[in-house]
Amino acid sequence: MTRNISDALQKKAVIELNENVIRRNEDIELIRKWLNQQPHLNANLDDQYILNFLRGCKFSLQKTKEKLDMFYTMKSLLPEFYKDRDPFRPEIQEILKLGLCLPLSHKETEPQVIFIRLSPEDPFKVKFADVMKVSLMILDIFLKEDDNFIISGQLGLVDFKNSTINHLLHLDLSVCKKAATCLNFAYPTRPKGCHFVNTPGYFNKIIDTVKLWLPEKFVKRVFIYSESNINNLYDTIPAKIIPKDSGGSGVTVKELTDYWKTKVESYRDWFIEDEKYCANESKRIGKHSTSSDLFGVEGSFRSLSID
Repeated sequence: MTRNISDALQKKAVIELNENVIRRNEDIELIRKWLNQQPHLNANLDDQYILNFLRGCKFSLQKTKEKLDMFYTMKSLLPEFYKDRDPFRPEIQEILKLGLCLPLSHKETEPQVIFIRLSPEDPFKVKFADVMKVSLMILDIFLKEDDNFIISGQLGLVDFKNSTINHLLHLDLSVCKKAATCLNFAYPTRPKGCHFVNTPGYFNKIIDTVKLWLPEKFVKRVFIYSESNINNLYDTIPAKIIPKDSGGSGVTVKELTDYWKTKVESYRDWFIEDEKYCANESKRIGKHSTSSDLFGVEGSFRSLSID
């Protein structure tokens, strides 16, 4: 069974995602039948989970199949993101306490804003891959329980207030490429844009590299703000939902951090169970997928020339 949603959200799904309420269950069953016929996929066959991908692919059955295949393939090829996701593991607890990925409050039928901040502590104390792991855990919670997240899309708000040269040196190009590929090609998300504030002088070199891995339509949705035009940000993301200690008038970063730490911890059993859903490339009919095929980048930002 799938969840009931409000009339307003259903109307949005019909208009923007081509959702046909009468045919919806038939589409879900067609995808479930296809998944059962793929010997290399051990997939979550829950109605709601399949519906997430149908919505994210605007009910194109072919695109839904491709995205589901990629989703479970990523879970096998990227153990650094998808293995050992017990929220009480020390490395995950450390990142949850730092509050680096914090969804903000939102109104229904409006995009979900994800507030991303740099570690206020020495970035070398945490692995960037673990930061991505926790971020994807939070994204998975939205897939599990929030229809608006899929239907209305997402906005990123990235704050570089804590930026130091060590944050730059800590970034790993291979992990960045894997994360970008995963988010863009495996998840049924609808990214509406990414907004950057308090960026350092070297930021343009980073963003120019990242843009090479993103679809052109998303590159056009990247916005960078300075003190002179910060008010333009509030036309898209209201100041009232931005944390008060980050330039807005919403709840504090600590309040958000405590809430999401508890929320992620409450999903412990689900994360442990979810690990079994993945792809087994040895059973795939046809060409096997490999990490080098999908990502093909090594190195770090240490190799960039920073003025």
